[in-house]
Amino acid sequence: MVHVVVLLDVARAFFSNFGQTSDRSWQRYAYVDIHCLLVLQELITTLYIGFLGLIVSSYFVYLAEKDTKNKYGIAQFSSYADALWWGVVRQSSIR
Repeated sequence: MVHVVVLLDVARAFFSNFGQTSDRSWQRYAYVDIHCLLVLQELITTLYIGFLGLIVSSYFVYLAEKDTKNKYGIAQFSSYADALWWGVVRQSSIR
């Protein structure tokens, strides 16, 4: 949150000297402040939903695959941590 406040202060300082130098010049650019907060809220919401999706999908994969063995007789997912790691690798890989 501190980074957002610093970013907004920098933007306010930049736009206050942009165009007119009167005290009312910032009022024209007040939408920048509101827009930055809305974008930050959307970003946090997206990350939260993605994290929840990762946890839930990894859990379901663990439940479905915990009893299966590969051709060497080793369980694919011996713990939930293995399934969570699979989910992280799967979401971060690009194919």
